[in-house]
Amino acid sequence: MSHWLPETKGYFNVTNSQRQQLTFTHQYLKVQRQKQNDLVNIHPLRMNTYLIILCVLSEAVSANVVARGNTSVDFNAEASYTCTHADPTGVLQVTWQRLFKDDSVENLATYSKRFGAQIIDPHRGKVVFTEASLNSTSITVKNVTWSDDACYICSFNVYPSGSISKQTCLTVQGLSEVRATMQKVPSTEPKADMEVVVSCSATGKPAPWIQWNLSAAALIKTPNNWTVINKDQTVTANSNITLQLLPGSGGYVDCIVNNGMRTQRHERVLLPILPGEREVEEDDKSTSPWAVGIPVFLIISILVICGSVLLQQRKGLSQLVKTQQVVTATLGEDAVLTCELMTLKDVRQVTWQKVTTVTNENVATYSKRGPDVNLPFQRKVEFEDEGLQNCSIVIRGVSRGDESCYKCLFNAYPEGAISGTTCLKVNELYGPSLLITQTNNSHTTLSCSVTGRPVPTVTWEDTEILENSTMANVTHLNGTVTVTITSMLAAFSLPDKDTRVGCMVSLFSGGVTKNVSMVIPARTQASFPDVPEVTDGDRIRGIGAVMGSLCFIAVCCGAAVALWCKLRNKTRSQ
Repeated sequence: MSHWLPETKGYFNVTNSQRQQLTFTHQYLKVQRQKQNDLVNIHPLRMNTYLIILCVLSEAVSANVVARGNTSVDFNAEASYTCTHADPTGVLQVTWQRLFKDDSVENLATYSKRFGAQIIDPHRGKVVFTEASLNSTSITVKNVTWSDDACYICSFNVYPSGSISKQTCLTVQGLSEVRATMQKVPSTEPKADMEVVVSCSATGKPAPWIQWNLSAAALIKTPNNWTVINKDQTVTANSNITLQLLPGSGGYVDCIVNNGMRTQRHERVLLPILPGEREVEEDDKSTSPWAVGIPVFLIISILVICGSVLLQQRKGLSQLVKTQQVVTATLGEDAVLTCELMTLKDVRQVTWQKVTTVTNENVATYSKRGPDVNLPFQRKVEFEDEGLQNCSIVIRGVSRGDESCYKCLFNAYPEGAISGTTCLKVNELYGPSLLITQTNNSHTTLSCSVTGRPVPTVTWEDTEILENSTMANVTHLNGTVTVTITSMLAAFSLPDKDTRVGCMVSLFSGGVTKNVSMVIPARTQASFPDVPEVTDGDRIRGIGAVMGSLCFIAVCCGAAVALWCKLRNKTRSQ
């Protein structure tokens, strides 16, 4: 009997027993091949499932760590950081590290059950543990300086999963140094008034700004201001004033840094007292000091007592109202002014007033009858919280004209008006503008300018390839200040690829930040060695050639017109 077998692809003469054996072998091989195909198809699915499970478990383990701490502190203050692990199982050691901006890492402290809390040299006394365990650890960095501006990492070394880390980044700001000195200016004229130069310098981040407070009889002759950007990205502001001292004047000079800010500091310089020109009369010498001192003392004492009583009464009423002393808003934004009466009173009406140099102008009122905004302030002022104990207004799209102090008066019975005052400060920021010019084939000049009020801060985002940075301030009549930072960039320092340079500006008090950036071509595109540089002489010769061509054309046209007129007259005469 002949049979067709698919596996052999041919006909063979076999017996029945051989046919059964071959059929069984064929079916067995077919089942084994199907199993192999199923394993090949299932294996990638299982691998993907395993990877997804591992990723989920990794994220879950990382989420078990919570980090908290300071992100911004003043110079010479303290910064504290805490890390907690929800499941301390398998935690062998906790390590604290510091990550700098150049990606270098420095070990600070470790904790384990075997060795306990360990502070690594040279950070002993600088870094201290406030809590040490395998599931919760805290450190404090004392007396922070500019070198402490970094990211602080806590790592839990867990068996067998490995290290789990979280980080918190710290920004150090404020002032590190303020100095004021005085130097006498030598004079060749013996009877000339004495001149002195008072100098003040302040180093900090962001850039500090200096103001002067002078006592009487001192005349300013020449003020001079400049700033220097240091290697640690701090800015040193310098200011010099020359004073002319009058006979018998004396007095003092105050150097005030960051006036009105949280980091305000001042240094006082005492001025020398020159001899007076008038001599004391004999009658003045014979006058008894007691005859003048006792009446003056009595008058001053009475005034002080009366003033203290009035001040206490006014202070007692003003302390009943809780409000924010200064509200800062950027030009065009909305500002919210809030007043809260801390003691329950029978308030009949709440009145908001705008304080001006002439009088207080009524803005809006609220009573049980409802809110009412005066006509000049409608569509400008709205009520946010309406109440006789807690009242808030919103000033829409603030402008310079809205910058003033505002009073909230709680008209209570029978006490009368209980008032609080909050002042609105409007910040302005225009720009920035970034200009990149190639002065020649070897250097490129970068300038970034911004105008604002108060004085804005201007910094480069990437300063590794910049050099010789200078800063200049220009104060305008409207109170705004234009700050310009200029830096040079050498062509040989450019990398082989395009470089993006950014300029960031901000207001110190308002928290407003803007930035702008441009791309500097690579070194092969930034220089042009085969193209000759155009000089002033080339420009003059080019202009002369153009003018000569124009004159030649004008002469030719004039000759042509004269010839045409001559021919025309000759034709008419014939």
